Amino acid sequence: MDELQKKLAHCEERGGLTPSDLARWANVGITTMRNWIVYGRVPRSYRVKEVHRLIDILVGLVNSVPEGQPLIPYNIKQRDRLPYLDRLRDEHTRISREDSAA
Repeated sequence: MDELQKKLAHCEERGGLTPSDLARWANVGITTMRNWIVYGRVPRSYRVKEVHRLIDILVGLVNSVPEGQPLIPYNIKQRDRLPYLDRLRDEHTRISREDSAA
């Protein structure tokens, strides 16, 4: 099993995330995400580093939630799930101006 595939499986199992959630987080299509999860294919585009950065951040968030609780709370309605995930990603993946100037 590839390292990225392990991280994605961890996010699914411990974080209660779906392939659709993972695709949204990484800004890729659901088919692409399923290929990464099921077949262990790895990103090969110009976005490889960005995808790994985003997934590493997600793993950290999943690990910060108490064991047995999903990353997205149960009380979030289905229609609000993806907007909630978008806000979470935007809050945790923002690069500060100081960091980007370095």
